[in-house]
Amino acid sequence: MATVALPGVAATGDILAPRVEPSRRARIIAALAIGLASALFTAFVFARPGAAPDFAVWYHGARLMLSGANPYHLPLSSAAWPFDEPLYYPLPAAILTIPLAWLSLPLAGALFMGISGGLLAWLVSRDGLWRLWLFGTASYFMACKVGQWSPLIAVGALLPAAGFLAAMKPNLGLAALAYRPSWRAMLGCAAVGLVSFAVLPSWLTDWHANTTALVGHSPPILTFGGPILLLALLRWRRPEARLLLVMACVPQLLFWADQLPLFLIPRTRREMNAFFLINSAACFVWYVRWASNPAYVLAAEPYVFWGTYIPCLVLVLRRPNEGELPDWIERLLRAMRSRAARVVRVRGV
Repeated sequence: MATVALPGVAATGDILAPRVEPSRRARIIAALAIGLASALFTAFVFARPGAAPDFAVWYHGARLMLSGANPYHLPLSSAAWPFDEPLYYPLPAAILTIPLAWLSLPLAGALFMGISGGLLAWLVSRDGLWRLWLFGTASYFMACKVGQWSPLIAVGALLPAAGFLAAMKPNLGLAALAYRPSWRAMLGCAAVGLVSFAVLPSWLTDWHANTTALVGHSPPILTFGGPILLLALLRWRRPEARLLLVMACVPQLLFWADQLPLFLIPRTRREMNAFFLINSAACFVWYVRWASNPAYVLAAEPYVFWGTYIPCLVLVLRRPNEGELPDWIERLLRAMRSRAARVVRVRGV
């Protein structure tokens, strides 16, 4: 059987045991099982009385767009917008949800997370079924519970053809593009942006106006101990180092779900097992201490940081600064070095 490596992860200079690709049948079964389990769990959570998942926000925005309304300009807690916060998500998120807008919220959410989980399982399992531990993490559990974009952002990081998904949640999307930069992904994002402006020309200004009031979404690098994550720069040629570095610098809610793409960083079964145990232990301690406290969301910040970001940094720094970059980036770097050398020579003269 052929040995393969997860796209964007393999790099020269590493000595790893050969990886045997699971059979196509095993991967299909795993993808279908995880997709179905994700859909059923999400439908159950969304159907509970009083449920207010994140997915409901852009789902409701999609329904309003179909009626001709601007989802960014609606009074809060009204019949038209039954939320106490404005729409904080970019318009592409609502546009992509339009095909699900005619379904009930539980069914739409179930399809959204079922497809997300199934696609991600199919992609990560090519490197070994041990990568499916990702779906047992607090990050994936929380993503299903609230219906977040992070699984599809991870799909976009692994599959250039799906790179346009970065536009659905640009903060995480930037990290996905840094992980595996490609013109196809960037052009896909540009195309999504053009469609969005054609649908609602003012959406970018409206979205920015709403997000200025957003709190609790500081970049991890600004948390206590956060600057240490800049050490990932020492491994900038590695895709996982770029993923970690950009994730550390973009605004996000440190509440498990947004950090799901970081589970692409482990490269061996042993690394995944260790990361899974550390992350799960951090989540368990947080839950025991804060689950009944009204401030439980913001209280998760240090647990997510030390239980997710720091283990990822350790994994990245254990590897050499080696890896392949797209040809166009290599050419750009050579041109920049050449120009810098000429400037130094001229000044030296």
